[in-house]
Amino acid sequence: MLEWCSRNLSITDRIVLLHVAPFTPFPAGLYPSIAIDYVKENHRIKKSAHKHGHHFLKCCVAACHKLGFMPNETKLLLVNNRAMTIKQAILESIEHHSPDMLVVGTQGLGALGRAFLGSVSDFLVHNAPCAVTIVRQPKSIS
Repeated sequence: MLEWCSRNLSITDRIVLLHVAPFTPFPAGLYPSIAIDYVKENHRIKKSAHKHGHHFLKCCVAACHKLGFMPNETKLLLVNNRAMTIKQAILESIEHHSPDMLVVGTQGLGALGRAFLGSVSDFLVHNAPCAVTIVRQPKSIS
């Protein structure tokens, strides 16, 4: 997807790299016989998602630099899986920031995967208030 952006976006375009890092907190009271500090454990889970998300964005920025462009901004959205879906989080971010275009990658789940899991890119195509471009990752050459 970043290669597509390097070939198709202008240096005058405002480019924001957005990464959604989902995390699933420990449900309080699920295991009453186990002594777990739920608040502390959930803080650790969220902190880990934050750390990995920032690392991923840092790697993406380095890849952009190698491709000859730099994003104007990076954004990390931490999404509590129990409260909101990734799809909803991206849509809220789009509605808040009002981009002209959204470029999303696809994992290539295929028809069966989309039927059971739903496709984030398909959801955004049908629900985002801006143009959406889906970039399929090229198949690796063996």
